[in-house]
Amino acid sequence: MVVVLRHVVGPPNAKAARELDLSLETFGRHLFHGTWLLQTALADHPGQPDGHDLENERPYDEMANRSKVNG
Repeated sequence: MVVVLRHVVGPPNAKAARELDLSLETFGRHLFHGTWLLQTALADHPGQPDGHDLENERPYDEMANRSKVNG
């Protein structure tokens, strides 16, 4: 839910955390973990488009850094 709310709906982390009645720290942990789980699931999915190397992409790092800024 945290990943969808933050990256599909798009509110800043602080607002999204309030909407889910979570502390900002808890929201950030769930966002990081949920994004990692999603990336792992997608990396294991057969049929990735040619040239798309999920092993070397780490969107959860970017999101962790962005959440510090948007906090």
